[in-house]
Amino acid sequence: MQKSKFSAISQQKCPRCREGNIFNYSLLEKPLNPLATHKECSECSYRFEIEPGFFWGAMYISYAMMVATMITTIVTVLVLFDTRNPYHYLIPTISAMLLIYPFALRYSRVLLIHYFGGVSYEENWKAIVASKKSEGEIR
Repeated sequence: MQKSKFSAISQQKCPRCREGNIFNYSLLEKPLNPLATHKECSECSYRFEIEPGFFWGAMYISYAMMVATMITTIVTVLVLFDTRNPYHYLIPTISAMLLIYPFALRYSRVLLIHYFGGVSYEENWKAIVASKKSEGEIR
């Protein structure tokens, strides 16, 4: 059964086969090392880091996620409490950003590789990988 693009992104799976994991560990296993990425997919041998520095582009996506978190938190505090004290905005905003940060780091990489990785889902990826292995292109 074919996974949808949304489920592959939410489960942090490979963009070509949608089966192999992008990251070495789950975020709960090693929260202090959230960006330990496999070099290639364990299922279809797709290379995740397409070129040196490819994941630097993920900084822009994580920046946008953090700005959205900050704005959402500030607006929520404004609507719920209607206060003018800056600490009533600062403490919840920093807390929300610290909670969201590891997720933003990981999902910015996942979104980057799915939308700008230059590969799309291939239903017959098993046949393609088998033919490349027989030709010696993949070890």
